[in-house]
This record gives sequence, structure tokens and C-alpha cells, in this order.
Amino acid sequence: MSKQQNAPDSPVARLLVTIAIGCGLWTWPLDSLYDPVLRGVWYFGAFCCAVGILKSLPARGDGGGLVGNLFRLIRAFGKDDSKGSAGFMSEREIRKVRLHRRKKGSRFAGIVGNTALWLWTETHHLIVGPAGSAKTSAAIINILMGSPESALINDIKGELLEMTARHRAKAFDHGIKVIDPKNPEASIKFNPLDDIVAAIEQGSAAALTKSRGIALQLAPNPQGGGGQNEIFYQGGRNLIVTVILAVCVALPPEHRNLATVYRALSDMDVLHDLLQAAAKSSALNGEIADMARSAHTQAFGDDGNAKTFESFRINAALALEGFGPGNYLAAITSETTFRFAELKERKISLYIKIDYANAKVLGGLSGLVQHLAAEAMVEAGNNKPVLFCLDEFTNAPCHKLAEILTLLRSAGVRVVMACQDLNDIERVYSKNDLETVLSEAHIKQFLSVRSKKTLEWLSAMLGEYTETVSSFAMGRDGAQESLARANRRLLTEDELRRLSPDAQIVLYGNHKPILAKKVQVFAISNWRKTVGINTAYGKKRKLLPVEVRLRWWGTEVTPRASRAYARIQRDLFRRRGQKGRFWRHLLGGLSVSPLLIIALIAVGLLQGQGLPNLRWEYGYRGAAHVQPRSYVWCRYVGPTSPGTINGPNCPLILWRK
Repeated sequence: MSKQQNAPDSPVARLLVTIAIGCGLWTWPLDSLYDPVLRGVWYFGAFCCAVGILKSLPARGDGGGLVGNLFRLIRAFGKDDSKGSAGFMSEREIRKVRLHRRKKGSRFAGIVGNTALWLWTETHHLIVGPAGSAKTSAAIINILMGSPESALINDIKGELLEMTARHRAKAFDHGIKVIDPKNPEASIKFNPLDDIVAAIEQGSAAALTKSRGIALQLAPNPQGGGGQNEIFYQGGRNLIVTVILAVCVALPPEHRNLATVYRALSDMDVLHDLLQAAAKSSALNGEIADMARSAHTQAFGDDGNAKTFESFRINAALALEGFGPGNYLAAITSETTFRFAELKERKISLYIKIDYANAKVLGGLSGLVQHLAAEAMVEAGNNKPVLFCLDEFTNAPCHKLAEILTLLRSAGVRVVMACQDLNDIERVYSKNDLETVLSEAHIKQFLSVRSKKTLEWLSAMLGEYTETVSSFAMGRDGAQESLARANRRLLTEDELRRLSPDAQIVLYGNHKPILAKKVQVFAISNWRKTVGINTAYGKKRKLLPVEVRLRWWGTEVTPRASRAYARIQRDLFRRRGQKGRFWRHLLGGLSVSPLLIIALIAVGLLQGQGLPNLRWEYGYRGAAHVQPRSYVWCRYVGPTSPGTINGPNCPLILWRK
């Protein structure tokens, strides 16, 4: 005969009843304890509470008892960084390190709750955002509207000049200069060969260095290197260097330009005469003459190198095709009306206006300007801050970008680079250059992420944190839950891809990552009234509801923007399903028992009716033999006793709150 087992009572229900009795004893009015009945009730409640506490304490052979289980549950869901401690920077932490203070040279990067985010760096800034992520209006223009230093601005879309030039001229007293190959009359002009001529006249070896730098910028190796054709790319660059130096020493000043270099590379007769004239030069201790004679021998000699030389010449001519006499770039590179060193000498905003339809040709010009400007910044010999703002910098590549980022910090050059995704950098430059960009950028601002490579990199960069996870096993007694520690990415690739369109991720120095809200310039007072009109979208000024107000004493975030940020956080953490796990696990351990049911009924009764009070003494009106008789007065005892009341309604038990 099997022994029937009683259903175990619920330890959680027992604890709840014990807590309820304890709270009742704690709030019991002390003046009522003089009554012997009430004193007996209080002692009985204390006895029940003590029994409940003793039953909840750990016992030998017990798994720690209810109290021990609760403590272990709290520890299980408590803070632990044994498997990772990644997390987003809180608003309090941002204020603690003073990232909410706007100081000279800081850049507005968005908002976190009620706090504006102002980031300062003396190095470089990378902005990543595909088309439609408000990269221009929520990042680049905000930087230009708040950065007073001289700037070289790559305007690949033609809208930065329209929208920021007037503000920079009025607010920062900048002179506005424009390089516009399609409108030479309104454009400044610069001749890259003028500096080479000056170096040759001084007998400086810088002439060789400058000419080789120009050749490398105009005729770079293809991505991944030249492979088996490396010798032809190198030979083409050497020929460009030779012809540039020959033009500088053999021709009069009006012909010392890249258009003449292209003509010499395209016409063998012109090249023959030019090399012969340069072979007679004594500049740079005769090195230019030796280079000219060697090239002349390869091109016109009888040693069988003419076919190889022809390959070199074709490569060189193709690299300078955009500078031909009838092309866009010939007019603005024929003479010098502006020196890039002026960026260090006075306040100037220099816009390189690129027509998107001719980005292949004109993008090469922008890369050459960046190259020449970087050399001028080094030669200036001071660290006065200059901003290089390169929108869509992979469409106008400067092949000395890695050197600019690593070496020009001491020269005061701060580069803001914007691109669609990390794939673009690796495609246009190289994998090593991508690593250099990521390591040298002190601020990395991801406005939106769609590329798989960028998703993988950013998810890994955000790090991992320790999470309590549940696992379930099905058995005869139903579902059994167990808890375990596990490491988890702060944001997985899928969570990054599905972030709110208003959200952005900012990596700033060695701080925790920042989850911030984007703020377009059209929602910033007073910038939205001073930013120019983008005529590509009509002639009407675009205005959005104000989210940030710039004051002289600080930056004010409007309630509208704060609520929008709260929605970003709420949507993110709702998808992650982190909140409420502790209570779900705790309630999952409850079992319905008669004691719990009785306790719930008692709580409901007391909540609706109040506590009971017993009629203890009373008095009648009328003779003893006359029926019915009515009460004159009644005295009650109990936790909420009204004392003595007058009749006639005196029930035996008075429920009173």
C-alpha cells in the first residue's frame, strides 16, 4: 500500500502571509494593547509571524530555504561582469565626464535624454551612414555650423556651399573661396607646378618629392596593388615625374602647367623636343637632365625599349587626361591665385565643388587638392587648427590619406571623413588603410548601418555583457526552469540593422558606446534660421519642430526630443526582452495552495470592509419586560475601534477601515 503524499505548501505564499501579519502587528495601535482581548490577538499574530519566519529560514538538508533561494535569485539577476561588462553610456555618465558642455572646438553630435552631446577631439572624426540616413543634415552641416577654424570642404553634392557658406562668413568672419572646375571665372586657381618650380630654383630636393607625390596621386596603383602589371604603373608614374620636371626647367612660365604635361605625353614630337631641352639643364646637380636623357633613350633609341616605353606613356597620359587643354581642369590649374598655406594664415572656408555627374574626373581633382593642402599644412610649421571636412571622401580619394591621419595631428589638421559604409573605404583604398582610418578616428559616428561588413564590425566593437538566461526542461512534473550566466553582444547585427531611423551609435575615445538621437540642423535653434536653402529641394526654407536650443549659458533639449529618445530606448529594450525577467521567474515559482487562497480572500475582505471590531459593552433604552428594546450606547474593541457610540444601530461586529 503506497503512502499518499500531501501537496507541499507554497513557500512564497507562506512568506507573503508572514509579511502581511508582520505589517499588521507593526501598525497595530499601541493604546489598544491595554485591552486583554486585543493583547491576546496581538500575541497570537506574533506567534504566527515567528513560525512563518522560522519556516522560511534555511534548514539542514534544505536547499537554503526560502530566504536562501530568494538571495540566490537576486544574485542571479544582479550585476555581474564575469563574462563581459559592455553597456551604453548613461546620461548621468555623460554629464559626469562633461560631454554636455560646449567648449571651443567641440562638435554637436546629438542628444541623450535631456542632455546634448558635444564631442571634442584634436584628431579625426569618421561618419558612416548610407543614403537617406541624414548624414549631411544631422552630422556634417552641424559640424560646419559650429566649427570656427579654417576649413577645406569637399562638396561632392554641391549643397554644403549653399547651406553653410553664408553662416561661416557671418558667424566666423571667414573668407569664402570656391574651387569650381565648371565655372572657372568664379573659381580660384592653383598651379601644382609652381611649388616645384620654386623648389628647383632653390636647389631643393623637395622638387623631386613633390613631383612624385603628384604622380602617385594622379596615377595610383589599382586596389590590391598592380600585380603583374606593377612595373607598368610604376613606369607610368616615373614618366609623369620626368615630364613634370622637364616642363619646369625647359619651358617659359606661361607653359608650366599640367595641361602642357598632358600635351607632351600625348604628342611624341612635343615629348621629343621637351626631353632634349631638359637634357641640357643643370638643375638639381644634373639629376633632371639624367632623367630626361634616360626617358629619351627609351622612347627614341635603338635599344628595343620603345614598346615598353609606349605602355608607360599610355598609362601616364590616361592619368592626366582630365587636365587636357580642352578639359574641365585645365583652366583652374593654369595659374595660381590662391595658396593653400593661407588656410593657416587667416580664416578661410575653401569649398571644392564637385559635379556628381563628372565625379570620376573631378573627384581626382579633389584628391589632388587634399594632397597639396596637406603638404602646405606641414610646411606652415605651426599647429593652428585646420578642418578637412571630406564628404563622401571615397568618391574623391586622396591616396595619402593614411599619412594625413597619422602624421598631420601635430600640424593641427583635423579630418572629418564621411562615407556610406566601411566597404567603401576598403574598396577605394585598402584593408590596411581601413584599419588606419578606424584606429585614428577618435570619434566614430554611425548614423545607420546596412552593410554586412559594417554590421559585423560595429557589433563586435560594442562588446559583450553578462546576461542571466533561462532554459527549460519538460518532465513528469511539467516545465522546469533553470538559470545560467551567458555572454551576449550589446547589440547583435539584427538589432543594429533594425534600430530606429532617429537613432545613432557613437564611439568616442575610450568611453562606453553612446546610443544617441540624431538631430538635424533644421531642428536646432538658432542654426535653422541661418543655414542656407538647398535649392535642389526648392526655394523654401526647411524647418522642423525645435529639438535643441543653443543658449550662451548652455544647450537646452526640448521635451519633444527627450520623448523621442525615450521611444528609441523603449523600442530597443522591448525587442531585447530584458525587463521583467526577475519577476517572471519569481512568479513562475508560485504554487496555488489553500493558504494562499485564504490569504487573498482575507486581503480582499479587509480592503473592502475594513478591520473587525467586537461589541464589548452596551446599554438599553426602555423597561426590561418591554420588547423590542433599542440600544442607547455601545462600546467596541478592536484595531479600528471607534470607542463608544450611541445607538440604535450597534451590530455585534463592526467592520471599519
